[in-house]
Amino acid sequence: MGIGIKYDNLKKGDKKMSKNRTLGMFYLIVIIISLFLITACAGTPSSPEAVPGMVSAENPVEMVNRLGGHIADARKNQLNVLSPTWYAKAESSYLKAKNDLEKGKELSDVRKYVNTAETQLQKAEEMAKISRTTLSELIEARNKARVAGATDLGKDYVAAEKRFLGLTQAIENNDLRYAQNNQKKLSDVFRQLEIRAIKEKTIGEVRTLIDQAEKSGAQKITPRSFALAQEKLKEADEFITENPYDKDTMKKKADEALFMAKRLHPIMDRSLKVKLPSMSSACCTNSRGGRRTSVGEPSDLGRLSESAARLRRPSCRISTCNTGRSIRMSANVHAHRKRLESSKSTNMRPKPIMGLSSASLSTKPWASNVNRKGLTRTSTIDALRLSFSTA
Repeated sequence: MGIGIKYDNLKKGDKKMSKNRTLGMFYLIVIIISLFLITACAGTPSSPEAVPGMVSAENPVEMVNRLGGHIADARKNQLNVLSPTWYAKAESSYLKAKNDLEKGKELSDVRKYVNTAETQLQKAEEMAKISRTTLSELIEARNKARVAGATDLGKDYVAAEKRFLGLTQAIENNDLRYAQNNQKKLSDVFRQLEIRAIKEKTIGEVRTLIDQAEKSGAQKITPRSFALAQEKLKEADEFITENPYDKDTMKKKADEALFMAKRLHPIMDRSLKVKLPSMSSACCTNSRGGRRTSVGEPSDLGRLSESAARLRRPSCRISTCNTGRSIRMSANVHAHRKRLESSKSTNMRPKPIMGLSSASLSTKPWASNVNRKGLTRTSTIDALRLSFSTA
C-alpha cells in the first residue's frame, strides 16, 4: 500500500519536471531571438536626424549632386511657394554643402549639411501638403493666372504673389485661420489677373493699333472706320470678361477686331492722298468768272507784268512766250499791222483785232501809236492787257 502511494507520487513528479523543461526551452529560445535582434540593431549605423532619403554615401560628389536633384524636384512641386521658409532653409544648406565640397573641406562637414538639407526638405513637403489642403481654391486660381501669362503683367502680379507667400508663411506658423480668411479675396485678384492676361494675348495688338490710329487723327480722318474698329474691340473685350475659357469664339471675335484695326491705317493714308492734292489745286472763281489766287499763286497783275516784261525782249515777242494767250495776241497784232499798212494807201478803216471792240480801235488812237514799221511795243502791251481783261 505504501509502495503504491510512493509510485504515484513519483509519477506526478516526473510530469512536473517535463513541464518545467518545456517552459525552460521556450524561454531559452525567446532569449536567444531577443539577443539576436538586439545585436543586429546595434550593428546598424544610425543618426539622430536620419530621415527617408537621407544619404550616407561616402562619395561626397554623389551626395551633393543627389541633393541638388532633390532641391530641383522640390521647386517643380512648388515647395518654394507652398512652404517658402523650409524650402529656403533646405536650399541654404545645399549651397553650404556645395561650397564646402568645392573648397575641399572635411567630408563630415559636407555630410552634415547634406543630411540637414534633406531633413528640411521633408519638413517643407509636410507643410506644402497642409497648404494644398487649406488653400486649394487660391492655388487653382493662381495656377490659371500663370498659365494665361499673368507673370508678364509686371508689378500687379508681383504684388499678388507677395500676398500669396504671406498666406503660406502663416500656415508654416500654424496660423491657419488667417490663411483661410484671406483666401477668397486673393483668389479674386488672381482671376482678374488671368482675364487681363487673356485679353492682352488675344486683343492686346488690337488695342495698340487703335490707340496709334487715334493719335494719328483717325477719329477725324476716317470717323466711320474708327468707330467700327472700336465697336469690335468692345465686343471682344466684353465677351472675354464673361467667357474667358471659350477659346474658339474668343479667337473669332479677336480676329474680327484685329482686321478692323489693321484697316484703319491704309484707309487713313488713302484719305490723306485724296484730300491733299484737291486742297492744293482747289481755287474759287472771282466776281468776273476768273480764277481767285491762292497761296503761292501769282495774281493777274503779276502775270501781266511778267508777260509784258517778256514781250519787251525781242527774243520773246512771239516764239518764246509761255502762255498761249500771249502768242495768239502777238500774232493778231502782227496781222493787224499788215492790214493797217495796206489801209494807209487805200484810206480804208482797219478791221478790229480779235478780242477787242470796234469802238476801242478807232483810227486816231492807233495812228498815234503807229510808226513806220507798224505798232509800237506800247500798243502791243496795251492790247495784251485788254485781252486778259476781257478773257
